[in-house]
Order: sequence, then C-alpha cells, then structure tokens
Amino acid sequence: MLDQADRLRRLMHGARTARPGRAPRPRLLVVAGGKGGVGTTTVAVNLAAAFARIGRRTVLVDGNLGRCDVAALCDTREGYTIGDVLAGRQRVAAAIQAGPGDLRVLPGAWATGHLTDCDAAAQERLILELTGLDGVDQIVIDAGCGVNRVVERFWRSSDHALLVSTPDSTSVMDAYATVKTLAAIHRTVAVETVINRAANERQARETHARLAEAGRRFLGLDLAQAAAVAESPQIAAAAARRCPFVLLSPACPASQSLIQLAANLCRFQSPGENHESQQTIQAAGA
Repeated sequence: MLDQADRLRRLMHGARTARPGRAPRPRLLVVAGGKGGVGTTTVAVNLAAAFARIGRRTVLVDGNLGRCDVAALCDTREGYTIGDVLAGRQRVAAAIQAGPGDLRVLPGAWATGHLTDCDAAAQERLILELTGLDGVDQIVIDAGCGVNRVVERFWRSSDHALLVSTPDSTSVMDAYATVKTLAAIHRTVAVETVINRAANERQARETHARLAEAGRRFLGLDLAQAAAVAESPQIAAAAARRCPFVLLSPACPASQSLIQLAANLCRFQSPGENHESQQTIQAAGA
C-alpha cells in the first residue's frame, strides 16, 4: 500500500515528464528564526528532505553564516561552501554536494566579516546561480537566526518564508522582532509560522496566535500557521546518526507534519505548471 510520500513522489515524477516547454525556475523557500536553539536548521533540513522524499528535486542551502549545522545533520564531506560562492572562488553548481536520500546540499561556512557583509553583487550572483540551476524544483534556505545583509537578500528573493518559534516567551518575542525587521524589507513575501517543540496542538495554536496577533496589530501582517512539529525521540536519534529524521523515521508525528507541510507548499506553484497535478497534490496531502 502506498503511503502519502509515495503517492506524492509518483505524482511529481508524472508532472515533470508531462510538462511541456521550458521548466519554471526553482521555488525559493527561506526558513528563519528569531533566536538560536529553536530548531530552525532542524526544520529546514527535514523539510528539504520531505520535499525530496515526495519527488521534488531539492537543493538545501546553508545560509546561516554563523554556523555549519546543515553539514552535521546531512553528513556532508569537506568541500566547497557557500563562502566560496560569495567570495567568487567557485560557482554554485560546482559547490553543491549529494546529500541524504535524493537531497542536494550547498554547505555553509563559518561566519567572517567579509561573508556577512559581502557586497550586493556577490549576493545577487548567489541568488541568480541558485535560481538558474537546471533540474531543480525547490530550493530551501536555512537562514538561521538574526538578520544580516545576506539574510535580507534571501528574504527579498524568496517565494515563501517560514518563521520558526518554540512556545518559549523569549523565542516568540525574538521571532516577532525578526519578522518585523524582514517584513519591512519585502512585505509581499508570504510568511507562515512553524511552531517547534510544542507539547500539544493546543500549545502550538496558542503560540501561533500570540505571533499572529502581534503581526496583525503592530505590522498589519497576516501570519498563517504552516505547521506544528512536536518534540520526538526520533529527532535526537536521527541527529546522532547525522541524517534527517524524515528519512529515518517517516512515520513519526514530526516527520508526518513536515511531509504534509511539503505537500501543502507544493500548492504554491508557478502559473504555468500543470493544474491537474496541483489538484492531485492537494488530494494526496489531505
């Protein structure tokens, strides 16, 4: 019997083979948080793995220039990084590595001043090379926590943004501060929340409601809740094995939340993509 991910994977394969003419550019999704420790990288890595698992040809970008956690969670080897691309030493296509499952990864680099403050031309080159990649449907960028020039550029270029928060009050306040800064840069980006480590659905709803009320009242911004990811022992076990939990334990509640989120986000397609496949994605993700 086919599970949800199998049905979606077959659908996405059929949609690609049936698509006439030139393929649309990859969709660019940014995952950001307000403070360290809320699980932004874990969400980004496992959402990217979920996209790949359902058949979206996905590149995961470690855009958190303060750390290199994506490499640890995906067990990538040493090689070129996003730092080499921003410095002009290498092109994106040559720096990308094979990751777990069918995922492809552009590893991160430890932050130095010339990376976080790199000039606009370097940032533009990075975005153009990412969105110009052949054979890619989806790009997921782990933007980490905090705001710098590179994160701002990611935000302006994105088709969709996810704001990660835990129920902790400090996390909620910092998430609000982040979206306040970034939404002022580009308000047309669709922003949704991912509530991580909630004890139950009620706590996740209440946490989202606090963020949504602040966004609506002070920013005039409508924030929808994209997903709630419950704490699970499979998450730590997968991290210890340096592999996304979506691949190791696809049936656990955290994995199912992110697989469903990937299916939902597939609805944000380019106008030229197949409408029939869109309806089937909605049915399979239901």
